[in-house]
Amino acid sequence: MMIKTIFKSLISFILLIAVVGMASPINKASAASSFIYPLNGTITTNFGPDVLNNEERYHYGIDIDGNIGDAVKSSASGTVVRSDYSSSYGNVIIVRHSINNQTYETLYAHLNSRNVSNGSTVNQGQVIGAVGNTGYSFGSHLHFELHKGTWNINKSNAVDPLEYLGKDLVPATDNYAVYVRTANKEGELLNKFSTIEEATKEMNKYNYTSIINLSTGLEIATNNAPKDVKVYFGSDTEGTAYAEFSTKLSARNFLDMYQNMVAVDTATWDQFDWSVANSKKYGAFNGSDSTRKDFGVRSAAIDYLETNYTNSVVMDKTTKPYPTEIWKSNNTFPKKYLVTDGNNSQSYSIYSAAVYARDLVPGSEIIIQ
Repeated sequence: MMIKTIFKSLISFILLIAVVGMASPINKASAASSFIYPLNGTITTNFGPDVLNNEERYHYGIDIDGNIGDAVKSSASGTVVRSDYSSSYGNVIIVRHSINNQTYETLYAHLNSRNVSNGSTVNQGQVIGAVGNTGYSFGSHLHFELHKGTWNINKSNAVDPLEYLGKDLVPATDNYAVYVRTANKEGELLNKFSTIEEATKEMNKYNYTSIINLSTGLEIATNNAPKDVKVYFGSDTEGTAYAEFSTKLSARNFLDMYQNMVAVDTATWDQFDWSVANSKKYGAFNGSDSTRKDFGVRSAAIDYLETNYTNSVVMDKTTKPYPTEIWKSNNTFPKKYLVTDGNNSQSYSIYSAAVYARDLVPGSEIIIQ
């Protein structure tokens, strides 16, 4: 009897161990389901529109501050597909990853040194290089990019790394949207896709279509759709557009993502949307007639005048008591129209601008100098 009791107890103990073991499996996939920060440091430049050396650009990654020689780690496990030197990136490494059946590539630039070569297999957290100041760089830091898909010269697969670092990843989501241009340029959404290949296939089915990268908001491809809807950036001092679109809907969505911009239909030069505090700060005056168009950023006003007129000026309408002339198409013609109320005065290059200023302040007159 005692032997049977001991035998039953032994069997129960073995079964208990088996059940406990089955109930608490080790999640080996958890470490590979997210990206880690490649460097501990302060983020000095974010993903998105940016200005570098007084030139606007789109920053397709993040910059992390660091000292030369600081260890740079692979953000996830994968295979090195590039390890070389370029004039822009300096010493650069690209690692390809496969997570939840989705291909990603991470890029590490301006490195002082590279510890891996093409074809190398790396683990998450493995040191692959050191912080440097190589290539087109103005101080030691790590430029880090994350691409949902493979890296390409147009960086059409770039996504904001901060949306992925330290977060559990889910299967592929919508990354691209295909729009069709309607008669009024408003545009309609046809569909969304996770890969550029799927989006391109859909775009090519129809005329007047375009593809938007949903991460950046930029229009990256079109099929016979004219790009005459332009977005202008507030910090730009020249008459050039920051981005061009074929539908107003795409431009509006872009403005929803970023501040200090305006959207203009360049067929009529009407500003139809903006993300600036003062949507009519800059007045565009021409010397041909008394018409005027107002814009929220000076670059839009300058582009309008340079495209359509020769003798023209842009005025900051917020200065008091008279608006200030801040740009003119021809620096040789003088400010011969003086507007004064006896106490305050301001000079202008064209008559229509002077008339506008005179009418703002009661008792003002125009004196030709």
